[in-house]
Amino acid sequence: MVAIGIGGSFADGSSVDSEMIDEIARVCDEQSIVFPWHEGDVLLLDNMLTAHGRKPFVGKRKVVVGMAEPNQPVFTRAARHEILSNI
Repeated sequence: MVAIGIGGSFADGSSVDSEMIDEIARVCDEQSIVFPWHEGDVLLLDNMLTAHGRKPFVGKRKVVVGMAEPNQPVFTRAARHEILSNI
């Protein structure tokens, strides 16, 4: 199951109940794409397009981050769906 932070709140300050956290975790698990990593693999992703995380692992890892301004307008929900459905 995806790890979701405990003690979250909505913008109005009200608490997110545990049933909703469980539902969010369930949906995240259902929508996750998991693949095997091999030495030398590189992952590039668009933070505006995807939620991302990682499963626990043993060993060393190297994280290299590059940030940039978007070079095109933010995608609509329909455009995101179209892009993700073709992956």
